[in-house]
Amino acid sequence: MRIVSFVAMAALLAGCQAAGGYPPPGMTRPEALKSVETDSAVGAEAAYDAAADPEVRRQIRNRIVRARLYVADVNYNDFARNLSTEQKAFAVGSDIAVLGLAGAGTLAKSARTATRLAAASSGVLGARSAIDKEIYFDKTLPAIVAQMDASRRTVYATIATGLARSDADYSLLQAKADLETYYIAGTIPGALTAITKEAGKQSAVADQKIERIVEYPYSFGNISKRILKYRKPDDKTVDVGHESAMFAWLHANTNVPTVGECILGACTEAEKAQMAKDLAIP
Repeated sequence: MRIVSFVAMAALLAGCQAAGGYPPPGMTRPEALKSVETDSAVGAEAAYDAAADPEVRRQIRNRIVRARLYVADVNYNDFARNLSTEQKAFAVGSDIAVLGLAGAGTLAKSARTATRLAAASSGVLGARSAIDKEIYFDKTLPAIVAQMDASRRTVYATIATGLARSDADYSLLQAKADLETYYIAGTIPGALTAITKEAGKQSAVADQKIERIVEYPYSFGNISKRILKYRKPDDKTVDVGHESAMFAWLHANTNVPTVGECILGACTEAEKAQMAKDLAIP
């Protein structure tokens, strides 16, 4: 019983510290939600449905959507703050508990008590390890929060663009769907999905580059020399107009990102010949 009390006390002491790194918010969460209760409530949609004038519908839509955006932001900020606070508080609390239990173990008079204290210490370490690995993904939490922030900004841009349009072009129903996407963007599963998708895109681009390098080794034949001369007519200065035309051609016809990579072998000889023909390169 004393062991359990000691662990609880250590965790409490850690929780009392400003471990989360966040200052107190200007309003409590209930106060913030209360301030937009009227426009964010389901009942607010009745006025939108009853309005016949398109401009009135647009104004009501915008009030409802902005209120629900604010609610989503308040809840998300509270969620992100708790993620950081809980992780740090438990880490500090478990460290204090382990140190205390280990010290008590060395001072215990009976072997039985020392054994029980050692077991309790191991249990605290095991619990912390499990939480670190399964809940907070070791050291990846900051990256996950950063992805959530980025994803939410992307969806917010879509919503903000919609709110500038007429109700006919961006109805409340469409906005509600985007608000749901906004919510999902601020969740850990949503962030992990976004990270996985982005990694897949980067991997695909890298694979394409590697494939071209392997399949089409460095070549600098007559066509390459013609293209290079077209790019730098005086062999020193790049002709901006010519390079822009070549870049546009590459973008429309290949996956090669730059003219330089094309000249050095990322483009096939057939692609270089086609570029020379289409751009009338002498």
